[in-house]
Amino acid sequence: MDVLDAYVITAAMNLLEIEGVNDIPSGEAFAEAHNGDLDLKRSYIEKLARTILEKHVNLQDGDIISFNDEVTEGEQEDTVIQTMKHGNTFSCVYCHKQYKSEGWLRRHLSSVHGYDFHQPIQHDQGSLSAQEVKEAFMQTALLLLDDNDAMSMGDGERIFRNAKFEVLLHAKTSHRKYRLWLWRMLAYETALLSARQSYEYKWNSVVNINGGIGNNIPCDNMLEIYVHKVKDKIRAQGANLTYQSVRMAVLSMPSLDAMKQNLTNETESRIKSRKKPKTRASDIKVMTQQLQGSAFFCQNKNIVGLQRVQHPFQNFDVTKVKGWLVKQKGRAFLEMQ
Repeated sequence: MDVLDAYVITAAMNLLEIEGVNDIPSGEAFAEAHNGDLDLKRSYIEKLARTILEKHVNLQDGDIISFNDEVTEGEQEDTVIQTMKHGNTFSCVYCHKQYKSEGWLRRHLSSVHGYDFHQPIQHDQGSLSAQEVKEAFMQTALLLLDDNDAMSMGDGERIFRNAKFEVLLHAKTSHRKYRLWLWRMLAYETALLSARQSYEYKWNSVVNINGGIGNNIPCDNMLEIYVHKVKDKIRAQGANLTYQSVRMAVLSMPSLDAMKQNLTNETESRIKSRKKPKTRASDIKVMTQQLQGSAFFCQNKNIVGLQRVQHPFQNFDVTKVKGWLVKQKGRAFLEMQ
């Protein structure tokens, strides 16, 4: 998240018209907030953050709303077509002519009976400007930041709301595995599970190993941690490895971890980290210096190499996404039988 912090700080410096990270803004609003109480300072920060969202992040929901409208209209047409299906054939509701495929029925309805099917809007797939690339990165990074915060706080409502945007993100970037996993997660919570199971699934998607507020991690991460510990136990046994020894080591892991944590708390000891401490401040300062003179924050500069960059939340291929959703809904329908 250091890169996102650098972008946000550079955007704030751009709005406050300062050149260095340690410079003091000269505006009257900053002086009043600096000398005011806590509420005035909070109001000033919120106003600055809102301006950054409007000018540099540019959160517009127009594309997502139009995408939702097009998918809804397409699903209504699919429902009408399914009412004409009888067994393995399709029968025209007007002249009762039989067809073996849905495509031929659609052509018949359009050419003979003048049925006007909805045509998806064809978006311009031109290259993005430096400003649009910056907006695309900040929108995606802010989604990741909010998702990480929702995971750490165990906020199931936010986790599943963000999953809907992530499905669209992976659909645009053609990451099939993650898109399928996220969609099935939403399907289980929305339709496949009972009300009680759905509630448990939503609010038990994270786990807290060591306690404390904001220390939750996803359940799959916890599984990876324990798999790594099991492998260490297996390697430590060497030639003495047997099924019973591995079973005993695995079953004793929770008790040993609890004893270790209790001993650490009672002695008030702290295990020193072997990792080199992070110097986030110096890294962010260097990145802000690079960003200030870049095309992302200077309107009169161009940048080379952005021809293939696509915006993750704009210009959706409605036909492709809708077809994939219909296929997954069919699979979910079979599982509910």
